[in-house]
Amino acid sequence: MLLLAALFILPVSEAAITKKRKIPRYKESACGERITTRTPIDYTNEASGKNIHGKQKTTYSVTLKQNTMLNIHIGFQKKLWYGWRRDNHRDAYYYFDASPFQYNYWLKPNAKDAPLLQQDITCPDIYFFENEGTIDYESGYIVGGSKVLTGKLYVWTDYTVETSTKRYKQVVKKYKMFPNEEMPICDKNKAYTLDFTLNYLW
Repeated sequence: MLLLAALFILPVSEAAITKKRKIPRYKESACGERITTRTPIDYTNEASGKNIHGKQKTTYSVTLKQNTMLNIHIGFQKKLWYGWRRDNHRDAYYYFDASPFQYNYWLKPNAKDAPLLQQDITCPDIYFFENEGTIDYESGYIVGGSKVLTGKLYVWTDYTVETSTKRYKQVVKKYKMFPNEEMPICDKNKAYTLDFTLNYLW
C-alpha cells in the first residue's frame, strides 16, 4: 500500500514543482533544434571550458554582454619548455544553438577605416577563422526581452575536423558570409562542447 502511494505522489510533486518554477522542459533554438532548458545554479553571464590534447590547449567561452550581444571566445596555446604560449597558426570552427536568439556576422566595408557593419542572418552552419591565436566574436544577440539565454556551443580545430569535405549552406568567415561553401566536415561527435545557461544581469 505504501509503495502504491509513493508511485502516485512523486509524479504529482514533480509536476507541481515544475509548474511553480514555470520552467519548460524543452524549447526550440533559433536553428530549429531542441534545447533542454536548465535552471542556472549560479546567476552568471558567462560559461567556459578547455581541452588539453598533448601539447595543444584550446579554451572556449560564451559571454552575454551588457549590450545583449553573445561573445564567443576561442583561444589556442601550445606548450613549450618554458610554459604555455599563444599559438597563432590554428584554424577555428564553431557552431552553436541558442534560444531566444538572433544570429549575425560583421561585414567589413571596402572603405578604409570604415566601421564594421552588423548583419543579421539565419542560423549559419559554421563560423570559421583561419590562422588565429585568439578569437572574440559577437555572434548575435538575445531577443524578446528575455533575461535567460540557453544553448550549446560546438568547437573544432584544424586537428579535429575531418580530412574529407562537404558543402555547407551558410558559412561565416570572419567578415564575410558565403553560401554553399565547401568546408572540412565538422562532426559534432568530435567537437569540444559547452552547454550554457546565461543570465542577462543588467
